[in-house]
Amino acid sequence: MQHPIFGAYVQDTSFFALTRVTLFGIIFLNSQFFFVKGANPFGIYFVQELYLLFIFLYSIFYIIRNKGILSYIDFFVLFYVALFVLLSSIFAYFTYGQPLLFGVFESRVTFMTLVYFPLKDLIRGNTHRMIYAMDRIVYICLFFVFLGALTKLGIVSVTQYYAFGTSDVTARGVNFEEFLRGDRMATGRFYFIFITIYATLMFVLTMKRFWGILLLLFIWYVFFVLQERQSMVGIMIAVGVLMGAELSFKRMRRGMVIMLGGVVALAALIVLQGGIFGSLSALVADTVAADITNLARFQTALTIFENMKWLTGHGVLSPLWNGGFHDIYSPLFFLGDVGLLGTIFRLGGIPGITILLIAVAFFVWLVRRTPAPMVRRLMWMLVSYLVVTALTSAPFEYRGHYLALMLIIIEMYRMRQPVAVKVPVSGWNRSGIGPYGA
Repeated sequence: MQHPIFGAYVQDTSFFALTRVTLFGIIFLNSQFFFVKGANPFGIYFVQELYLLFIFLYSIFYIIRNKGILSYIDFFVLFYVALFVLLSSIFAYFTYGQPLLFGVFESRVTFMTLVYFPLKDLIRGNTHRMIYAMDRIVYICLFFVFLGALTKLGIVSVTQYYAFGTSDVTARGVNFEEFLRGDRMATGRFYFIFITIYATLMFVLTMKRFWGILLLLFIWYVFFVLQERQSMVGIMIAVGVLMGAELSFKRMRRGMVIMLGGVVALAALIVLQGGIFGSLSALVADTVAADITNLARFQTALTIFENMKWLTGHGVLSPLWNGGFHDIYSPLFFLGDVGLLGTIFRLGGIPGITILLIAVAFFVWLVRRTPAPMVRRLMWMLVSYLVVTALTSAPFEYRGHYLALMLIIIEMYRMRQPVAVKVPVSGWNRSGIGPYGA
């Protein structure tokens, strides 16, 4: 059988029901559906912490089982997670006196990248299992689309769960209760980014109606349910990367069809969602009219530049310990709002920049070494989203589950490569006997 992106594959006869259920369960938990987060009405307290504890313990089990023998990607995941968590905790201890345990707890979201290890053991470099995993993500996102539709109908309200963007709203002088609608839901945010990019490439490669409908549904969710500006821009840039590769003379016809379909789809969304589109336009207009110096991100960035340390970092403070950074700098101070700048603040100027450059170089090296051309194209699209949104959300701290999916796809191809074994030349294999015979 043939997959448009992953290539030829055969059915895995050892892919039993228990393995399928386990894989689906981990993929579903990785969507953060049950995590207590802003604008997610389905969160359950302590589910996130229990999930992170599970994948942390599984990572230790993975290392012990493999007797410390790790692949390049295994080592990269472990090294960067450990580096970010330990440095963030240690620097906060020496700079502010915060106990190490609080630093580890506040850095816990970085552990999301460790889901790579149970996924690797379940998928085992098998294309059939990888396709199964991707299909499960599609189904999960369709379920979220249904929930998003319920918010539009007013059946589910997320107003009381809304916990992001409020500082910017206050900075613009807008009354929070009047400005906020109860139809913005952030459930499965990064899964939708990932799967929208995947569905876009699948539609371009197959031109099948099924993927076209899925793509419209996912875009509808991102633009009119999630309503996050950086996600909208990031997806458009990722699609632009694809279009740049597709719009060659040989594929001009396909590219024109896609562009025309996109224009029609956008027009339909504007007509069908006119009220929401108008609200988004008002939000953009309000953002442009706002005093940029009063915005939370600008204030956080300014504070970071004024207090930057170049040889060591500030680490990360937990609000559970003396109010965290809010009591030291400002109630509007959020490292997560300024992306890579926040990473450099917590790790230090020189260490942070060095670590980030090594990570970027490693990612580029991995993608370039991936043998499947369509997988490389998918990876570049996914990477382009991370690059575009790097100033608003640091990829290594807050996008771990997104990175894990990318790395597990690349690792699948690495596991397929045959191991080169050097066999000594001897009389028996020169005589034509055996697999290395003349």
